[in-house]
Order: sequence, then structure tokens, then C-alpha cells
Amino acid sequence: RAIPDYLAAADLEVHELDGQGFGTASLEALAVGIPVVAAIKPNNFVDVIVEDRKHLYLTAPLSARDGRADPAALAETLLEVLADPAAARRKVATNAQTLIDEHFTIQHVTSKHLNVLAALVADNPRAPQTR
Repeated sequence: RAIPDYLAAADLEVHELDGQGFGTASLEALAVGIPVVAAIKPNNFVDVIVEDRKHLYLTAPLSARDGRADPAALAETLLEVLADPAAARRKVATNAQTLIDEHFTIQHVTSKHLNVLAALVADNPRAPQTR
């Protein structure tokens, strides 16, 4: 229960800089409206598009082949957020929280997993049949 309180005191959250994904800690920060700085592609999630400076602050990668954050671009993004943390939060908080509510609550994620499993079983003729 303390995590949202700790996050609420932060000006920003940043650690998704290797271009490989977006983890639970960053999702938790979005859920409480903290500006998140990340080096991910807007289509990082299969069926969800994240928008730069609407949901979070995307920072440029080193290159098209190397998704790690470019240090100069990262510094620029961090300075942008830290120049006025309250404005940065106002800019993304509501959209970030809506993104989480619509796609990343435990109910939504569980439902997606169950749908995938049901489809796998339906497509497998050797799967045990339920009655």
C-alpha cells in the first residue's frame, strides 16, 4: 500500500531505458499519475498504443537498430520534465491513469490471459474437452 504514496511524492519515474520493454514499476507510476520517462516504441504493447507526452515521456533511441536511450535525448527529456514537474504531471497524469484503467488493471490483464489460453485450447484438437 505504501508504493502509491512513495510514487506520489516523486517528480518522475525513469528506468525503462534499454529499449526492451515496460515493467510493472513503470505501470504503477503511470497509475498514480507520475510522469514516466522511457525508451520504448509507441507500439511496445500488442494492442495498446502509448503516445509521447500524452501518456508518458518517450525519449529517443540511439538508432533504429539500437533501442537503448540516447544519452543526450534522455538528458533533454529529463530537463523538460524537471523544469516544471507540476506541469509535466498535469500534462500526462489523467491520460496515464486512464490508460492503466482501460488496459492494465489486474482484471484486464487476467482477462487477456484467459482469452489467449481459451483460444489455444480451442485450436488444439488434443486438448482435454470440458463439459
